[in-house]
Amino acid sequence: MRIRIAAILAVLALAAGCSTSDDNSSSDKSSAKASSSSTKVTTKDAYAVGCPLVNTALGAGTVARKLAAAGLGKLADAGSLSPDQKQWLNDAKDLVSASKPDDVPGSVRERVRKACAEHGQTLSNL
Repeated sequence: MRIRIAAILAVLALAAGCSTSDDNSSSDKSSAKASSSSTKVTTKDAYAVGCPLVNTALGAGTVARKLAAAGLGKLADAGSLSPDQKQWLNDAKDLVSASKPDDVPGSVRERVRKACAEHGQTLSNL
């Protein structure tokens, strides 16, 4: 359990760091170009971080789920993602925010599962 919570907290720190770096780079236009490629959340990041976060949260308790939902929200806001990718992150956030995954519509669960599978991630806890 402690390992799962530590993993979630690490992901949240990553998401917060990306968001903070984006804010700092926008205030300094000369460094924005140099730092933007290393601080933006990419499509690959969204799924590489988001899918394990969803999987861990689904196997953990309420506190971990709340942390995961916050992390997924940060990921959705932190990068230059397409509307589809942001929708996936919002769907994933809804999934981990629910008291039971079965409370989330099957179409949302399937979209989350399918997107993770398409990006080489499996959701063993869903």
